[in-house]
Amino acid sequence: MGVVRELRKNKWLYAMALPVVVYVFIFSYMPMSAHLLAFKQFIPVKGLWGRPVGGAG
Repeated sequence: MGVVRELRKNKWLYAMALPVVVYVFIFSYMPMSAHLLAFKQFIPVKGLWGRPVGGAG
C-alpha cells in the first residue's frame, strides 16, 4: 500500500509532471518510427514490420 499512499500524498506533483512526460513522449519517442523507417526496405503494401533491415541481405 506504499505506492497508493505515495500517489495520494503527491497527486498534484504527478499532475504537474504529466504534461512534461506527454510532451517528451510525443516529441522524442514518436519520431523514432521515422528513424526506423530510414533503415527499412519499405514497401507500402507489406507495412513497416513486413520487410527486413536494409543492410541485412
